[in-house]
Amino acid sequence: ELILEKPGMERMTSRIRYICEGLIHHWISPLRSTLDPLLEGCEEGLKFGEGQSAGINQCLHVAHRFHSGLPLCPDTLPDMIDQSVGLQNDSKSESGGTLKAGMFIVKVYLLVSKVLVGTSSDEGEVSTAFDSLLWAAKKMSNQTLRGHIYTGQLELKVFFGDFKSALELLIEAGDVRSGFFATFTGLRFTFLAALTYLKSAQSCDTRERRRWKKKGLKSLKLIRGWVKKENVNLEHSLLILDAELAVLERKRSAYIEDRYK
Repeated sequence: ELILEKPGMERMTSRIRYICEGLIHHWISPLRSTLDPLLEGCEEGLKFGEGQSAGINQCLHVAHRFHSGLPLCPDTLPDMIDQSVGLQNDSKSESGGTLKAGMFIVKVYLLVSKVLVGTSSDEGEVSTAFDSLLWAAKKMSNQTLRGHIYTGQLELKVFFGDFKSALELLIEAGDVRSGFFATFTGLRFTFLAALTYLKSAQSCDTRERRRWKKKGLKSLKLIRGWVKKENVNLEHSLLILDAELAVLERKRSAYIEDRYK
């Protein structure tokens, strides 16, 4: 805020918003508190023709809405997308690639949401859509987009309890967190990976159980450290992982149920 009070710094509003809300504040504040500032950052970026910053704010806003359990189509989203398309098609804009990747990321969360609410249940159609997005990410050499695509797919596998496919997806994706920098989606991927590894270990033989448990504990340790540093957005996730670890270690049912309350 102090930076923005300086004369002539209005153009920096969009960039500052995504740095503060997308990379910093979600570590210590509820995710929903970042939504309005990110939306403002997108609008300010479009207003001043800062396409790159507008696109980053837009995809962060949509991702945070999804992870907060909110609808993805507020009244302002269609207009933001239309304006982004206009900037993307502007041959003078050097940020068209960022805007294009941002719109693909928005498509990922819209696709996942449609499956979750039951408006898109054709598995073949959904699989084709994800393959098309992965092809676009590869063509653009965009690791951030690739990470969002795999995280979106992992969300669906975990939600529907298909941990066998989730594990196969994790192996195929590898560690995509380097493409997320310090954004919340990287933290969410860490949770989904930890849960998948622990659930997989529960149903494997001794050798494989040790392998997946080790990987699960590695991710669990990261989440436990973030919660210890007062990340409020992962407290519930940590309880879920603790419960699944307790199942794996055959602890008393009361211990497990207490963490699921």
